[in-house]
Amino acid sequence: MCFIDKSMKVAQNFNVWEISFFKLYLVVVTFILSILFPILLTANLWVYVIATVILTIITFKIMIKQQGNFYKTAFTKWFWVHIFKKMWMFDISIFKLTMVSFGFLLAKLFPVLLTAHIAWYIAVACTFIWYYFHWVFHTK
Repeated sequence: MCFIDKSMKVAQNFNVWEISFFKLYLVVVTFILSILFPILLTANLWVYVIATVILTIITFKIMIKQQGNFYKTAFTKWFWVHIFKKMWMFDISIFKLTMVSFGFLLAKLFPVLLTAHIAWYIAVACTFIWYYFHWVFHTK
C-alpha cells in the first residue's frame, strides 16, 4: 500500500482530539512560515478575514454534505466522531487551507504570537509529525 493511501486511511480515522492536534499543528506550521517569511503577512487584514470566512463556510458545507447530520453526531458522541471519515484528499486539503488562513489571521491580529522562539514551534510541529508517522507506519 502506498504512503498516500495509508496517510488518507489514518487521517480518515482521526477522532476529535486528534483533529484538534492536527489543527494545532497546521497553525504552528503557519506561525513558522510567518516567522521565516514575513512577507506572508504583508497583505491587508481584510484579505485574511475574507479568506478565513470563505474557507470556513466551504469547510462546513463539505462536512455537512459528507456527514449528513453532522451536528447531531458531534454533540452526542463528540469524542469518538470521525469528522474526516467520508472526506477525500481534496476535502481535507480545503480543511488544511482553512486552518492555514486562520493561522495567518491570528499572526496578523496578534503579532506577539510570533515572538516565541522558533524552536518551540518546531518542537510542537515535530511532535505531531512523529505522532502521525507512528500511526501511518503502524496501520495495517
